[in-house]
Amino acid sequence: MTVSGIKYQGNDAYWSYATCGSTDFFSAETKGACINQKSQGECEKLSKCAWDGKQCGGKEVVKTCKESDKKDVSIYGEEDCRCVGLDGRDIGKAFMHINDKDMIAYSANVGSTCKAWENENHPDCLKDGEKPAWCSAKWCFVDPCKCKTKVAPKAVMDANKAMRFQGKTAYWSYATCGSEDSWSAGMKNQYCPEQKSEAACAKLSKCGWTGKECLGKALVEICAKQEETGILGVEAPLPESSALSLSPVKTLLVLLTIAGFSN
Repeated sequence: MTVSGIKYQGNDAYWSYATCGSTDFFSAETKGACINQKSQGECEKLSKCAWDGKQCGGKEVVKTCKESDKKDVSIYGEEDCRCVGLDGRDIGKAFMHINDKDMIAYSANVGSTCKAWENENHPDCLKDGEKPAWCSAKWCFVDPCKCKTKVAPKAVMDANKAMRFQGKTAYWSYATCGSEDSWSAGMKNQYCPEQKSEAACAKLSKCGWTGKECLGKALVEICAKQEETGILGVEAPLPESSALSLSPVKTLLVLLTIAGFSN
């Protein structure tokens, strides 16, 4: 568990060496680590820890994971399409493209929960007078392979393609947050579901044709196999030139964006 106040889906964020095939030497040297408490008595002396009958672990891992279906959908998205990303960052900014050329600064927590993220950041939402409907629409980043909303999630625009989640192009959804997507309609050349023919779909490398509609490649080619095999499906790595072809300043901003979402 982190001690920095960072959250994931409303709970303290946890980390693991084991999932990466490494040994956790850090916890072995940390006296207050739950995993180092070898008895129920020692475990229960620490307010952040709980005994699961065999070993000591983080209280939320032991007690609250089973309550994940009770999360507030207006904040964390629908049960079958939860928001992903880390929340609770008080310092820093995440920079994302809003079109092919322009980047703007968002909160470092952007996309981690259901929120109208453009409302306080996008130039069209900060101007006087009538504002686009999407300024007040809530959205968040989602795992495309764990999203069963009626409206399929969309892969980020090509200018943000360096953003990835578990080896796949990042996806986002208004539907999971109970909002309608009026953003995509104004940028039809950017998003897969806006392509109404197989030929048009094929022009976007991130898209795939199902036989009836155009969706992100993860939804068409990866997710079903991942569910069947239990093995995480990933897309081909981006060529290094895709980031380095940007100016040095923009390259740094893209890297900051990736750090804000992918870690």
